[in-house]
Amino acid sequence: MMKKYVIFAFTIMLIFSAGFFQACMKKADTSTGQSDKAPDSPVKKLKGMEIKLEQYSVSHYLVLRALEMNGMKETDVTIVNTPGDEAGQLFLAGGADAVATWNPHLFLAEEQGKGKVIFSSKDIPGEIIDLVVFDREVIEKNPNIAKAVTYAWYDAMEYFSDMSTKEDAISIMAQGAGASVVDFKKMLEGTNLYVDPTEASEFLNSDTILATERKVKMFSKEHDLIQTDVEISYNSSYTDDYIKNGGIVDNPAATGDPTEYKVGISIWTGWMPFWIIQEKGFLEKRNKEFGVNVKLEEYKEYMASVESFTARNVIGCSMTIMEALQPANSGIPVQAIIVNDISNGGDGILVKK
Repeated sequence: MMKKYVIFAFTIMLIFSAGFFQACMKKADTSTGQSDKAPDSPVKKLKGMEIKLEQYSVSHYLVLRALEMNGMKETDVTIVNTPGDEAGQLFLAGGADAVATWNPHLFLAEEQGKGKVIFSSKDIPGEIIDLVVFDREVIEKNPNIAKAVTYAWYDAMEYFSDMSTKEDAISIMAQGAGASVVDFKKMLEGTNLYVDPTEASEFLNSDTILATERKVKMFSKEHDLIQTDVEISYNSSYTDDYIKNGGIVDNPAATGDPTEYKVGISIWTGWMPFWIIQEKGFLEKRNKEFGVNVKLEEYKEYMASVESFTARNVIGCSMTIMEALQPANSGIPVQAIIVNDISNGGDGILVKK
């Protein structure tokens, strides 16, 4: 019987699982913003309120950062654990006074006059970075697993950036996200995708991503979200290989590893290119070239995929830096090989007007 592994794509965040929060950072989507410490800051009005959010996710981190930057503590509010997408839907339906969620819920609430975004990833620039991470030990044994996923990812980036196929790419992603094309284009405005592999490689090798990790790690330790001084490693070699070869595999594998490896994916603007990969058969093509058998598996709830990776039931996933710290805290050698995007307003806190 063939062994099965699951690979998940996660945003690097600190995950709160069994008592601690995953702090993850996203590169594919970068947040830019500034501190709001004014006495009349709308964040201060959260005091005493109930906030629906996905506990121990990047939304939880966002709220904690907003409170901290305004001289407040988590005890000043009541957190109600609610999946992020569900929280956004509840807000739009009038079932919540305050939520932490993401687009399209953020801009839909403002457009419909139902709410106002009082804090977003723009206010903590560069702290929410989306990555694809793996168990380093697994891909060191068979680098072709990582190569197949990386090459397929940049096939999707090329399809998205090519003006002759861009609209089709957006249509595929919008359909996967359950959004209209018009709304998905607005979602892209709050997400800075790393389309250029050269820029992505440079970022993975930059002091910036390390500085962001240190910032998130320090915050997480101060809030007892992680208990050890853990580290995430960053490896641009698979992206560099794609760049060097121009995406071409000159000597396809004659035989390979028949083991089925699964990559877990979930709905987030910066990860929707995975739907292009599926629709256009990019991963199937790269599997044949590299002699591996990697499959994409969608998870309806993002944190479920994170928890599965943390439990070592899968070998990779997409997550933020914050969340990636949690499996690292559990002893998994977490290595980020692809930077997807950086959230630039795509995550935020909504309150009723």
